[in-house]
Amino acid sequence: MAQPSRPGGLLIGHPAAGEQATEEGGAGERAILWAEPLQRLALALVRAVSLDDVAAALAAYGTMAAGAGCAHVMLLDHHHRIAISVLGGPGVPSCRLDDLAPDAGTPWNDALRKRQVVAFPSADDLFRAYPALDQVLALPTTGPVITTPLLTVGEARGAVTFGFAGPASSGVDALVDAPLEEIAALAGQAATRAALHAGEHQSAELLQRAYLPARLSSLAGLSFATRYLPAGEPMVGGDWYDVIPLPGRDEVGIIMGDVAGHGVLAATVMASLRGGLRAFATVETCPARMIARLNDYTCLFKPDAFATVFVAVLDPGAGRLRYARAGHPPALLVDRAGGAQVLDDGLGPPLGLPGARYEPAEHEFPAGASLVAYTDGLIERRDEPIDARLADLVNAASTRPGADPEGLCDQLVFELLAGKDLTDDAALLVATRHHEIG
Repeated sequence: MAQPSRPGGLLIGHPAAGEQATEEGGAGERAILWAEPLQRLALALVRAVSLDDVAAALAAYGTMAAGAGCAHVMLLDHHHRIAISVLGGPGVPSCRLDDLAPDAGTPWNDALRKRQVVAFPSADDLFRAYPALDQVLALPTTGPVITTPLLTVGEARGAVTFGFAGPASSGVDALVDAPLEEIAALAGQAATRAALHAGEHQSAELLQRAYLPARLSSLAGLSFATRYLPAGEPMVGGDWYDVIPLPGRDEVGIIMGDVAGHGVLAATVMASLRGGLRAFATVETCPARMIARLNDYTCLFKPDAFATVFVAVLDPGAGRLRYARAGHPPALLVDRAGGAQVLDDGLGPPLGLPGARYEPAEHEFPAGASLVAYTDGLIERRDEPIDARLADLVNAASTRPGADPEGLCDQLVFELLAGKDLTDDAALLVATRHHEIG
């Protein structure tokens, strides 16, 4: 957190400094006046994980800290393009100004270009200086308007424009002397962090999607449907699924995995484990042995990684499936009539534990049945017990007898996720056996 550079400024979190400033009077009294709003702004910006969070904090708490009635916030992304241009403040309906070109004549563009504060005694003076701005920015104020650039080590992160309610009794200079420098320093740092988070989130999601099958064709009398729903910024993680035609036999491997953690690191570990499991599936026929090999690989080459995985080998001709789990949530088997059964056998430790042992389980896989594999983001909620959520999954899967894989995927996503904010990625794969083989 940057320290105030003005004489008499309050060092946030240091009560003694505030008490001394009060005794000195003048600037010190003004600093005490801003202390609590600045603390609230600082806390909100520390918690901000996206540029939207930064803009909301400036509109809600930055205006109070500055003594303003409204704020226009313009923030740049990690490519230094305008990502957010929004007007807001206490009692001011938030609205985005998406029709302004990046090089348009605006006070925030000029403040960034000149690296200095741009101030006007009134809103009328602002609109006289920028006539085109009157068509897109309805400032709910007639008083002074001050734009401060958001800079970190000389790098531009955006700008905030504060509109004040009435004429300044001591002139615009007195308003500029308010803690705009502290507000700008706090916001600039937060915007830098948020832009980096957004860039990492995008890279992780692109990497993750690059390793997910784009389309799953029918194999050996099976058809498939999948859904992948990434969490909100910055929570992209290492969920993956895969369908592997096993060489030399009429069997198909079904994979669902989840790497602990989020971001680019989790996505790269996911890609490594996916490739390793594909290789092991070419030499192993047992899902438990595939997982055991993958665990050895994880412990040797990714010793800091921690992941869960479900592996099933489907044999439509024999009407059987074999499966094993490394700490992964149980799959479901949904029969033609809509009855859902939890496949809760074959459980071993998560990947990453040296010497872990895994045992396979086996189950009938009749014509018309669907195997439902998923990651925990589909069912886990912080405020609900996991057993209750698993029961919800079973109920949701039982509501559409005879559903095709796409219809079953849609039903599960709707019943379990509609209207809910995702805090973790959710991946879902349905494999349906449609007819007898041979």
